[in-house]
Amino acid sequence: MEVSKWVCGDRQGTLNPAPELIGENPDANVVDLIAKLKAADIDSSSLGQLNWPLIDIIYTLVVKGSQAEQLWRQLRGISIDTGYWPVIVADEDELDGIVDNLSCHLEFDNTARTWAPRKKSYSSGDIVVDETDSIVRIIRELKALEGASEPLDLDGSGIVKPSLADFIVTGEKMNMDKWLDLKCAINQEIDEEFEESDWPFDVVPDDKLQALQTWDPDTGSRELESVFIILVRADYSWEVPAKLLYGGWNDCPVPQVHVGFSKRWFKMHDAEIISIGRATIEMRVGKPPSTRDEALELAREQFVYCPDSVDQGAGSVPSLAAELLNGRVWHFWWD
Repeated sequence: MEVSKWVCGDRQGTLNPAPELIGENPDANVVDLIAKLKAADIDSSSLGQLNWPLIDIIYTLVVKGSQAEQLWRQLRGISIDTGYWPVIVADEDELDGIVDNLSCHLEFDNTARTWAPRKKSYSSGDIVVDETDSIVRIIRELKALEGASEPLDLDGSGIVKPSLADFIVTGEKMNMDKWLDLKCAINQEIDEEFEESDWPFDVVPDDKLQALQTWDPDTGSRELESVFIILVRADYSWEVPAKLLYGGWNDCPVPQVHVGFSKRWFKMHDAEIISIGRATIEMRVGKPPSTRDEALELAREQFVYCPDSVDQGAGSVPSLAAELLNGRVWHFWWD
């Protein structure tokens, strides 16, 4: 997207997807981070930063694609000490997609010629709906369960509500079983997918990180020469979508829903977010489902959470289950 100035309270910057290198006089936070990277024998010479609105400053490292997973594991190992969760992002185009999503929560001030947090919701109270319609009632119940999903500057102070912390708390407390039931009640086609029962014996897990791959028309898929690893101020993997205000477009759930499922799957399967892109999330899985029944149950959840995992991916819930069975990487894509 075009680089544009933004102002948010006492902070300002540009909507620039290209990280800025750390200057000669870094602040105390950067000095502390560099020291902790050095203590872990991690090269910080490529350290940069992304100063984007509505979220904490993100730090970045550049690494060879062939070394990205190893560096991610190192950064994951010291994340409690640094306070930053590492996330692989393929390239500047994927960073542009993430900041583009952030810009949906901004509005342009023609007088100041800058972007600022929205003061009014996209939702309109003028739309007349049939309150007796059962689907309308279910949608309202679903929205009530999810809570507010638009960070708004209601008093012009530059402080938005809900805050990033609010999104995390809402997601951590959300009843994800109820969310699944409500989504199934809204979309009857989901139940039809669940009726598919034939197990595809020719499908195996894809444990390659797609964030590290690019498509070459001449040679096919190949590994990227270099990628970014962004460092997001977060204690746990499941906090990252909220810390990036990720989601809320097309079929991609709002940030707090990502939080809810990421925490649920961490507790059940030791799944942690390892990469994020313009419309993708990937998770590294420590305890994948080991039986068909477990894999089918998880596939049903993931289909409701990310319909394109079946509709434009596996093709059926059993096929997705076969990919998940003993699979160490989960792929999510919202078209």
